[in-house]
Amino acid sequence: MTVEDIKRISADTVGVTVGDINGRGRSGKIPLARSIAIYLSRVKTGKTCEEIGKDFDRDHSLVSHSCKNISAWVETDPYVANLVNTVEAMLVMKYQVIQRVVIEKVYDVEAPTALEAETQAQKMHSNYLDKVESDPLVAQGLLYDHRDNWETLGRLS
Repeated sequence: MTVEDIKRISADTVGVTVGDINGRGRSGKIPLARSIAIYLSRVKTGKTCEEIGKDFDRDHSLVSHSCKNISAWVETDPYVANLVNTVEAMLVMKYQVIQRVVIEKVYDVEAPTALEAETQAQKMHSNYLDKVESDPLVAQGLLYDHRDNWETLGRLS
């Protein structure tokens, strides 16, 4: 999950532009959208306040302040809680779609959801390993590529 994805989805959800979030504006919904994006960037990416501050061209203290505010507002304001939950849900959906597409490409399967694609890929992987165990010398060269692909998928989720 990237800070840019979080900015884009936060902006779309609140009804502002990414330019507004990156800018210096403090009117209307802009500060709320920016604070939600900062908060979710901190929670979802594992970056430090300093790193997120650089991503938003802000000081680390503003990042810390935004995170504290949004965290408190989520507990007390249903509107803010709904916005944060909506942005989180949209991020999850985006990455499930990406994961499904990658699985489909790597394993040449088609599935309507990421979970079904992953299940099919796991079955294929298991069948493949069974074949390798029965004749490891034949598949030795292919096994490395196959495991590499599986590890790549694991990093996407």
